[in-house]
Amino acid sequence: MPPDTRIEIYFANVDLMLLRPSYSGLVIRRGDDEECQKVGLDYGVEVKPGRLYVLGSGLTSFVVAAPPQWHEDEGEMDDPSWFGPLRGTF
Repeated sequence: MPPDTRIEIYFANVDLMLLRPSYSGLVIRRGDDEECQKVGLDYGVEVKPGRLYVLGSGLTSFVVAAPPQWHEDEGEMDDPSWFGPLRGTF
């Protein structure tokens, strides 16, 4: 049996995010022009093309940010981030 792993996803320069506390599986895709416009109108922020990342289907979970980076390891949830100390964390 393979070891349990965690996947860290890092978004830099976040302007807005709407996330759930956990996901049973995750697909991240770039939002299309229509989705960028809708998020901008609904939340009163400018969403430039290529900066909206939709998590799952629909606009129930998304991040407006720079392109994400990711890392998978065998760490525990409370282990330090592979991306280093993050501002506002211990």
